[in-house]
Amino acid sequence: MRSTTWQRASAGLIISEATQVSNQGQGYLWTPGIFTPEQVEGWKKVTEAVHSRDGKIFLQMWHVGRISHTSLQPNGEAPLSSTDKIPQNSYVFAIDETGKPANVPPSKPRTATVDELKQIVADFERAAHNAKQAEFDGAEIHGANGYLFDQFLNSVVNERTDEYGNQSKESRSRLILEAFEAVAGVLGADRVGVRIAPYGSFNDMKPDPKVEETFLYLAQELRKRGAVYIHVVRRSQLDKAPVVPEQFLTKLRKGFGGTIILTGGLTKNIAEQLLQHDLADLFGSARSLSRTRIWWNASRTIGHSTHWILRRSTAAMPEGIQTTQHTIRW
Repeated sequence: MRSTTWQRASAGLIISEATQVSNQGQGYLWTPGIFTPEQVEGWKKVTEAVHSRDGKIFLQMWHVGRISHTSLQPNGEAPLSSTDKIPQNSYVFAIDETGKPANVPPSKPRTATVDELKQIVADFERAAHNAKQAEFDGAEIHGANGYLFDQFLNSVVNERTDEYGNQSKESRSRLILEAFEAVAGVLGADRVGVRIAPYGSFNDMKPDPKVEETFLYLAQELRKRGAVYIHVVRRSQLDKAPVVPEQFLTKLRKGFGGTIILTGGLTKNIAEQLLQHDLADLFGSARSLSRTRIWWNASRTIGHSTHWILRRSTAAMPEGIQTTQHTIRW
């Protein structure tokens, strides 16, 4: 990971692959974590490599919620979620019934208690302290793609009736906002972004009649808290075409008022068109750095994929990032 990330550092901003904040947050074998001293020391080697080439790197903080398996959970317990429903047509990489690594359906989840949700928020705060110790430049909270926070934001998937339940936009957004506040309290809000996937279907996210109400409220609340950006996934792995309407993006942009990143189903030409319509500031296309000509001067990397980013000069980003028209330069 260190050598691969070092090779990409000169391309611009790197956001790490999804990194679980606890053992409980894991949904796939051999994904990285940020909750042990050994992990912190390992990440230091990565950030040092990036900084040696004057790059910037954010840590993507992750809890998968119900997209997990008992073989990955502490003491073989059921995964936690906002529901006890098993996600359909979804798979995790875990240990199968023969004891071998394999793609298997997620285990039946259980509805988390309030105390367990408070512990998850504390896990994100600990992850922020560890990220700071590992010398990351900031963090992105993964609230997309059917993982934990998405399971609470979706009013159909979320079956709770308490303060984290599906009955209001405030209750559906409470958990991710509490996590944001915990992370921002350590790193500073101007170093913390949030990734969302409104209208997405990946990991059995159901069509949600309250999607606009929820995510526009969330954007307004993140604006109040000073989030550095919102990253919108406009098309997930299971979507045949982009699913986020441009009308929604217009409203989101107005409600948030800060930097918007768009990824999913993009080409440079499409990104240029969306930029002309003033729908976002940063755009990414999942392509391999080794195979794709650099169109733009920044990259977002998740695992082995790289997102090339196009940026307007008017949007705010962390201190130390110099901008020119339609590019990022460090």
